[in-house]
Amino acid sequence: MSNLFKVGKEKIRLVRRILLKWLRDNSLTRLISLLNRFANGMKTYLSEGHTPPVSYYAMRELYAYTDGHLNNLMALCFELYYSSYKIINYKGILGDLDRNQIGKISKQTEKDGYSILPVKLPESVVSDILDFAATIPCFSDSSYPEKLISFREAYSHDSVNSFENPTYWINNQSLLEHQPVQDIVFDETFLLLAQVYLGCKPILCLVSCWWSVPLNREPEFGSAQFYHYDMGRLKCVRFFFYLTDVTSKNGSHCYVKSSHRSKPKVLRPDGRKTDNEISQHYSEEQCVEICGEAGTIIMQDPSGFHKGKALEAGYRLILQLVYSVSLFGSDYERIHISMCKDKSKKMMRAYPETYTLFSHND
Repeated sequence: MSNLFKVGKEKIRLVRRILLKWLRDNSLTRLISLLNRFANGMKTYLSEGHTPPVSYYAMRELYAYTDGHLNNLMALCFELYYSSYKIINYKGILGDLDRNQIGKISKQTEKDGYSILPVKLPESVVSDILDFAATIPCFSDSSYPEKLISFREAYSHDSVNSFENPTYWINNQSLLEHQPVQDIVFDETFLLLAQVYLGCKPILCLVSCWWSVPLNREPEFGSAQFYHYDMGRLKCVRFFFYLTDVTSKNGSHCYVKSSHRSKPKVLRPDGRKTDNEISQHYSEEQCVEICGEAGTIIMQDPSGFHKGKALEAGYRLILQLVYSVSLFGSDYERIHISMCKDKSKKMMRAYPETYTLFSHND
């Protein structure tokens, strides 16, 4: 505990220096306004469980102004208040991934912002989810979720002309009813990895799965194909699961190594960044392109710059889990799983904070 408080004091001093420097270059009135909105929103969140939009956007702006250190300080407060789970059976779907390996993966992620896990999803799990995703209707526009398109012929060259958008999402309710997906979502290994990285009981705040297709072969602004960082929560970690083979031609994930730790001032404001903007501040070696076979798992801090490369050919299917220190931030979705496995129910009972957004039939 003494070490935690020592780290906390160091972070407070660092934030103080950053804020004082910021004051020399910016309006005191603006800073006070942002901090006031943020503080009021945090008070509302702690008492009522939701975040006012104005407070959420204040958090995003303060992240840019403090280079993420204010977020780290607030995340530390949650770490101190919400202790970690004492006992976790971490031998899950990935087999015997021991605590030593888990520690190495977490440290690698802390250093570089990402880590490729040393083991892959079992082929049977990948194949099952792939078959499921290829047949269930998907939607390409969240504004019109009822407008569906089937991926039954996703591997047919003739079907390319039927696509109107570069990204097609699987409905979350249908996704979580699928048993092999539950095996991943309610797995102790990913829960433990998230807990070690975040330093407290992690909250699973997002599960999603989507297809990417080659539309214009150029980056799409709305499909995360420009560099950006995610700031929906104070502090997060996520897992990407490649469910198809991913090469440089069909949507490899790209990450700017160590950009989660600090960013050049000119790149801190919210928004998409072009490859040229990134290359002016980061070396070619720092801009990592992650290719891999189906089953490859990437652990990532989404506060670093990243993008999905625009597809030139083929298709890509990705599953994503996001864990956070709290639900302060953007809106979140609650999911009721009617077809819930016994193991999934057991996990909800054992780790209620982690699965607070999920429910099931008794």
